[in-house]
Amino acid sequence: MSFRLKICLLLLNAWLLFSGGQALGQVYHKARILTQRDGLSDNRVTCFLEDSRGFMWIGTRNGLNRYDGHAFHIFKPGAGNSIRNEVINDLEEDSRGRIWVATMEGVSIYDPASNHWEYILPNPDSITLSIPNPIVWNIEIDKQDIAWIVCDVFDLTAYDISNHQFKFYHWKKFSNEDPYISAVAYHSIQRIVKANDREYWLATTRGLVKLDIVTGNFRFLGGGYNGDITDLQYDPESGKVFLANEKNQLYCFDEKASQYGAVPIVREAYPSSRFDNNDEEERWLASRSGLLKLRNNRSDALLEAFIPQLSGAQLPGIVNRIYTDKLRNRWVGTDNGFAIYSRAGRSSSFIPLVAINEPLGYNNMGGAYYDGVSKQYIICSVNPAGVYLVNTITKEIKLINTDEKGTPLKGCMTIKRDNADSLLLLTVNGIYRFHRGKQRFSLLPGSGEKDEVVYRDLLQDDDGNYWIGTLHKGLLLYDPVKNRFFQPKDTLINHLNTVTGFAYDRGSGNMVIATYGEGVFVHHMRTGKSTWYYPVNNAPSYLNIMLINSVSKDAKGNIWLASLSGGVFRYHPEKPFEKTFEQFDMKRGLQNNHIISLCSNQDSVLWLMSGNGIAAITLEGKYLYQFSGAEAFDFPAYGSDPRFPHPISYSAENRELILAVAGGIIRYRESASDSIPAFPLKLSSVLINGVQVPFPLEKESKAFKIKFRNNAVVFEFAGLYYGPAPVKYEYQLQGYDPDWIANDGSFRVSYRNLPAGKYHFVVRAVDRYGKKITQSESILIRIVPPVWQQWWFICLAALLVILSVAAVIWSLRRKLEAEQIVNEFATSLYGQNSTEDVFWDIAKNCISKIGFADCVVYQLDEKRKVLLQKAAFGPKNPQRREIANIIEIPLGSGIVGTVAATGKALLVKNTNRDNRYIVDDERRASELAVPVMVDHKIFAVIDSEHPRKGFFTRFHMRVLKKVALICAERISRLLTEERLRSKIARDLHDEMGSTLTSINIISKVAMEGKTDQEKGKAYFQKIKDHSGRMMESMSDMVWAINPINDSLGRVLLRMKEFAAEILEPARINYHFDHNELELGLALNPEQRKNIYLIFKEALSNAAKYSNATDVQILLQVQATVFTMIIAYNGIGFNENEENSGNGLRNMTIRATEMGGMVQLDTKPGMGTKITLQLPVT
Repeated sequence: MSFRLKICLLLLNAWLLFSGGQALGQVYHKARILTQRDGLSDNRVTCFLEDSRGFMWIGTRNGLNRYDGHAFHIFKPGAGNSIRNEVINDLEEDSRGRIWVATMEGVSIYDPASNHWEYILPNPDSITLSIPNPIVWNIEIDKQDIAWIVCDVFDLTAYDISNHQFKFYHWKKFSNEDPYISAVAYHSIQRIVKANDREYWLATTRGLVKLDIVTGNFRFLGGGYNGDITDLQYDPESGKVFLANEKNQLYCFDEKASQYGAVPIVREAYPSSRFDNNDEEERWLASRSGLLKLRNNRSDALLEAFIPQLSGAQLPGIVNRIYTDKLRNRWVGTDNGFAIYSRAGRSSSFIPLVAINEPLGYNNMGGAYYDGVSKQYIICSVNPAGVYLVNTITKEIKLINTDEKGTPLKGCMTIKRDNADSLLLLTVNGIYRFHRGKQRFSLLPGSGEKDEVVYRDLLQDDDGNYWIGTLHKGLLLYDPVKNRFFQPKDTLINHLNTVTGFAYDRGSGNMVIATYGEGVFVHHMRTGKSTWYYPVNNAPSYLNIMLINSVSKDAKGNIWLASLSGGVFRYHPEKPFEKTFEQFDMKRGLQNNHIISLCSNQDSVLWLMSGNGIAAITLEGKYLYQFSGAEAFDFPAYGSDPRFPHPISYSAENRELILAVAGGIIRYRESASDSIPAFPLKLSSVLINGVQVPFPLEKESKAFKIKFRNNAVVFEFAGLYYGPAPVKYEYQLQGYDPDWIANDGSFRVSYRNLPAGKYHFVVRAVDRYGKKITQSESILIRIVPPVWQQWWFICLAALLVILSVAAVIWSLRRKLEAEQIVNEFATSLYGQNSTEDVFWDIAKNCISKIGFADCVVYQLDEKRKVLLQKAAFGPKNPQRREIANIIEIPLGSGIVGTVAATGKALLVKNTNRDNRYIVDDERRASELAVPVMVDHKIFAVIDSEHPRKGFFTRFHMRVLKKVALICAERISRLLTEERLRSKIARDLHDEMGSTLTSINIISKVAMEGKTDQEKGKAYFQKIKDHSGRMMESMSDMVWAINPINDSLGRVLLRMKEFAAEILEPARINYHFDHNELELGLALNPEQRKNIYLIFKEALSNAAKYSNATDVQILLQVQATVFTMIIAYNGIGFNENEENSGNGLRNMTIRATEMGGMVQLDTKPGMGTKITLQLPVT
């Protein structure tokens, strides 16, 4: 009991939180800050874990996050298999790669390979086979796969993962029996850390305890507080255990000295008072006040000072967890997100020198320079005026704000180095020489001014003279030997107002002088003359050369100028006037045209500082990159007052870019990209045709097999890089992609319709210069060749091709044979002039040319509905063209009758199996019957029988069908000609017979001699008229039957001839409209004659009876319908009158004969329209 009281008294008298003492300044390193805006489930970060594959798991108070360096995958409770609770207290991984999640509702265990969750929960029915409390604060899994589960209040649980056995260490019994611990009602273990193979450190709400897992004994080591634990860390080398609690108290137990006590916490100085850049030896701890830092050379802890104006260095508020990953990156979880501090590949750091207590909008700093002689950074401050010396050896930070005589310095602009390696300070009103040993500044004689001059740049020439550029006094020369100022002799440059910079080109012996508002001057040192470069007609780009902020030389001696609004200019002394200064601006790839300052590294990079950051270009002017947000601090003003210089400089010794801004100095480490360590680059999933497949495969040599047809494969990968330097990713499907392909920001690559073959998919990471950092393992995929590319299929296909070629040749020969037979049939039928001749010719040729045993042709008698035998050759009629006993077959009876009834050919290979077969003279085994269709109607049937079964083939059917078509065409033509002859005979009898009868009667009357001369003339006139009409009718008939006139175009020509003959003498205007008429449309003689005669009848009526003055004729064919419209004006007539319809009746009769119709539209005084419509093919 007395021991416990002594400890309490000791703790009460110890240094407590935020005690006094010397506080160090701090160097702020740029961190990657990630919050809910970046996809994090919640800003209240509680824990971290890097799994065996390289993925980072981040626990929050509202969900679990898996982070791959680019995107978050969030796990929250949901329907089905999911995490049990959203409040995450701790994370661990077991030997099987499963993630153990301590929550407020037990332990959730996630298997990434199967995407499945398991749970360890309290079980009231089996206390010894479950955890004692659902609230789990901490989990530690040792090398033996024992999970040490810290539940609230209750006993410590050890769970054997392999055997699924629970073991309990009785914390509750120990804590209740200990008077100090049990003095308060709530006393729980909250953190556990392994001390050795036998012991564990336990951080409790009442103090530090050590557990011996062999004996099960607890040993209380010290307390002094009552509250929740924020951190517990153990350093095996020093043997010290550090414990931080919610009351911002830090305690340490020294195992070697067996001493326990409070550790004083000291706030870090702001601004920095010392330069301590080595944080590798620091131990970081989480606390409610922020980030605590422990250093081996100090007995206290440093609390990091938060600077609101310093974006990207730290997060404000409570720090909940500190985690160090395999690459020694530090992860700091807070209530406002988390920060990643990279140990390798650091890009930038910041040393605060001037306290800034308001938002930054103006850069009051001047130039910054690293002096390799004295090993210190020299930083100029304009307001407050002074020079800061940051010594990298002694770590001291010193402010010099007076000269050696104690006179206060005014606005310090920049540091320049002369040819003797001496350093000179340029200020608003004077130039000072820096004495390294004394660490003092002495005024250059003659340079002190009462008024503001603003010395901006200084350069020493080969003669030892200083060329000095000022804001208000233009160009000055200074002789350091004689300690006097003088003006240049060249009048072109001795009256300048504002000179901003110089650079000397040793090769040409030219001094380049830049001004602010007066252009650029090149002074020829050998001749003493100068050339003025300003905008003229032949150099329009020189408009932006008028306002130059600074001048610098690169590693190869090229001179570059930074302009206010035109990017940068490169000096080419050998080129003509208009090309002497080459411009590089946003049109040529720069991201900003406003360049404040520039400098070169020792190799091939030129750094450009603009108002919003730092960019890099090559010495050829090609844009390389801009420092990303993860690399650079985000300051609103890098340089805001054009009156003052804001030069940047490069330290070749440290390989870093140096600039002063925001009350301090920023150092950009150029080597950051070179030191990016190899990191895991994982192919996370493979989708084949939209379905995710198990990955990775069990055997590395095993390939994903994908079917050839419509193949689609998607690869998803993750670059598990968490550092600040930018990394690019490239992928290649080896065997398909000829080169590496840069990804477009997506980590998903798709391929479709790949050719058959084997392919390896690989991803690699490269730095900003294209140098490879790391590369993924390759995935082998095999596109299975389609069936037609398999060897057996190729052989089979070749065989099929051979067989197909043979079949085609045989088929072509059969077709040629068929065509030859059909042609012989057609030639033979050409000379047949009657249907009977056609039938006999068909029957005979079927035997002689096709090789049938017999052939019979039956003709359909439509009235009697029977088929009559018309021709036969073979055994049924072997000799003459006559049939002794004509066979009659009823329509629909037998095979022939069926063909006639259906109009479909029949091939019967075996008549014994067809009950439709009718035996005539003797039974035959096979039969073939084909219909003959004339004008779409059954006209006849060609029938053949054979004594052998299966004799007839499809070849016979095809040939006989073609013969039937030729037969039908020939019969159709014969029937048409027969009808035409009958029609002509009828017309000759009706028209010419009556006309000749009239002529005969009139001639007899005229020859009786009883008539006088006048009557005789009248009779002869009638004879003349009748004979004229007869000749006209004869002409129409001859024209109609002439084959040359079988087209619609010929009919149109005759119409036009008749229209001109009858209408023009009557002075009647007429017009033909036939633009859409198909003139080549064929018409048969009957159609030609009737169309023309209807036209003739209509036009004759128009000329003789209508008093018309205009006739419109429209001819067109649409959808196989011929239309003729004849419309004319005139008196019209009443179509209902008795004598008005003779002409219309004639036209109607002719139209009906063609299957058409005539329509008359007329009224008295309204003109007439006659429309003819008839079908044509």
